[in-house]
Amino acid sequence: MLRLGIILALATSLTSCAGTVGNVVDVSSDGPVFIFDGGDAVVAPGTKMAWNDDAFASSVEATEYAEFLCPESSTGGFSFLAERGNEKSPSAWKMNAPLGFRPGSHSLLAPVVTPDWLINGDFAQIKAQGGSYSLGVACVENNGLSASKVFFRSITVTAGTGDWTADPNK
Repeated sequence: MLRLGIILALATSLTSCAGTVGNVVDVSSDGPVFIFDGGDAVVAPGTKMAWNDDAFASSVEATEYAEFLCPESSTGGFSFLAERGNEKSPSAWKMNAPLGFRPGSHSLLAPVVTPDWLINGDFAQIKAQGGSYSLGVACVENNGLSASKVFFRSITVTAGTGDWTADPNK
């Protein structure tokens, strides 16, 4: 009888732990993001970029023309800027801009991630307050209501100027 009580107590505690772990939000990128400038050079982590400097995303460091592959169920793509932890929630993105797939595919080729280019959202507030954000691209479903894959880098925006630096890929 004592064994049964111990087993039931362990099972109950494991079940409550599993419930807790299941509620943790996964905020990891679905792959690395390498940022290229307008001159086809990869931007090193920590390099200061102006708010309107050309910035393109690539899935590999060797070329800016490596695609981000989206699931077949994807209906489109977006470039986005989000508070950290909100990358997988399109409705919580601070800024975004729609992207088209490469013709005949479900892939995003050399998407623009220049903050000034992200036409939807409150860029003035982001520039004014600065802070820690994620900048990247997303594959979306349901007309942009849900993200099926997100690829992003953590960035830091300087208050007032909008200058930003990207952290290393994780």
